[in-house]
Amino acid sequence: MKRIALALTSLLVFAIPSLSVLAGSEGIQVKINNEYIHCDVKPTTINNRVLVPVRVIFENLGLQVGWDETTKTVIGQKDNLIIRLPIGNTTATKNDSEIQLDVPAVIIDERILVPVRFIAESIGENVEWDEQNKVILISTQNREYEVIEVNNPNEFINAIGPNRKIVLNKEEYNLSRPEENYKPNKYVRWDNEFDGKELVIQNVNNLTIEGLDKTLSSILVEPRSVNVLTFEDCKEINIVNINTGHTPEKGECSGGVFQFNDCSNIDITKSRLFGCGTQGLMLFNVNNLSFNESIITECSEAIMSIYDSQNIKFRNSKFKDNEGYFSLINITSSSSVVFENCSIYNNTSAVPGNSKTQLFYINKSKDIYLRNSQITNNNIFVKNGYTLINVEATLFKNNQ
Repeated sequence: MKRIALALTSLLVFAIPSLSVLAGSEGIQVKINNEYIHCDVKPTTINNRVLVPVRVIFENLGLQVGWDETTKTVIGQKDNLIIRLPIGNTTATKNDSEIQLDVPAVIIDERILVPVRFIAESIGENVEWDEQNKVILISTQNREYEVIEVNNPNEFINAIGPNRKIVLNKEEYNLSRPEENYKPNKYVRWDNEFDGKELVIQNVNNLTIEGLDKTLSSILVEPRSVNVLTFEDCKEINIVNINTGHTPEKGECSGGVFQFNDCSNIDITKSRLFGCGTQGLMLFNVNNLSFNESIITECSEAIMSIYDSQNIKFRNSKFKDNEGYFSLINITSSSSVVFENCSIYNNTSAVPGNSKTQLFYINKSKDIYLRNSQITNNNIFVKNGYTLINVEATLFKNNQ
């Protein structure tokens, strides 16, 4: 399986220079949409991270700010978004999703200050650092999107771009069989693989791909060595009602289904990811992904691999009839990975008689949770590594 080189920086993973480079914090200012904002408490630095006053920033971004005295929690609310940030805690919540902070919120001069990175991750706004002028630049994004209905693979490829909702009206879209040559699209790249070309969606912000409600819309590829869809440097991606995989028979593929590189704020809902793809999900440096009411099935080498990622949530989903060699769920150098109300069943080793295949492989990771789930009828070693997993109200039955 190929590994695409990861970029070192991203707007949503916003790193402030070290204190020695920053040379103090007295001169730090804040701009929102190119206008300076007056802060009654100046931004400060803690552990090489800049903290900004949350009330003045949230209010200028249109959020109502509240305070829960009992739990010492600041609350920001706008439309359907609710953010809760306990003082002194490195875990905040965005609706039902947890977000890990580099440093906790603090109170200075009776004002609450939070890491500027939290602004980006919780609200989804762009945050940049002007080193020369020592200015934090926050720019709000246009949440409006254009709705584009597509009826064939060419229209689907041509529609890919930022601030768009692509509605798939048909049951099947075979990306390997275009009806005409694809038009150039700067948000699309085609990578040559062993037996075909792989579609890479790149540098896209605020894109929804939505299929048919009852029957789902299928996105398919024929080459065995490519991923069905790869996303690179993307954020605010929503995938709904999609059935996706390869057309070859099970066991013939060396490519996976979905791969995300350097992406954030991903939502996959009511979708089915199937083999012969080697894995359903491959995540590299991903922050905040939700996998809801969806299925990964019939993959030939594993269910998923998660590397250098955080805030990954699987809810009300099924992982069934997959095969694996060493392990089926691989989590490495990641944090805050939660399986809640999930069913993991009828999975087996890809090598008959291999008793060493594991369900979970956890390496250099923390805050891994398995809650209110069912692990049943798996012909693999399911309890290896569970000392590294927080298991709550989960049923284990008829496993190897």
